[in-house]
Amino acid sequence: MKKHHTNSYSKMFQSTLAIALLLGLAYQMVSTEKNSPGELFMRNVPMEKVEKCAEELGLIKEEVKMYLGTGNRVPVEKELCLHKCAATSVGAIKNGKMNLDYIKANFPPELENDMDKIVGCFEKIDSITVCQDMLQVQKCLKKN
Repeated sequence: MKKHHTNSYSKMFQSTLAIALLLGLAYQMVSTEKNSPGELFMRNVPMEKVEKCAEELGLIKEEVKMYLGTGNRVPVEKELCLHKCAATSVGAIKNGKMNLDYIKANFPPELENDMDKIVGCFEKIDSITVCQDMLQVQKCLKKN
């Protein structure tokens, strides 16, 4: 009788291990998907700065997660404000303008081939004073 229990525990352990391995593989496949240019830039913003901006804007955790996710949708006002605040907090936006020195120094290596186009587009942005101005930044990132 004990052998039967040991055998069923062993099978259950093997099944659990197989499921865990499959889930781990699935996670790796999903997590290696290509990030959008905006996501790559946001990676340079420390999470504590994002959280501080979220708190200032009255955002809940689920909103922040969604706003830091894929950029395959039209951004809402709160999302634009979060990105503006985060970019300002690290110095990517300074005195209402794109800080090109900061941007070049912190440019995502994955976008290196597009750096001249993106920075050139950023140079054409007159000012970023309200959240809606971040749409100009988004356009520069989507062109590439």
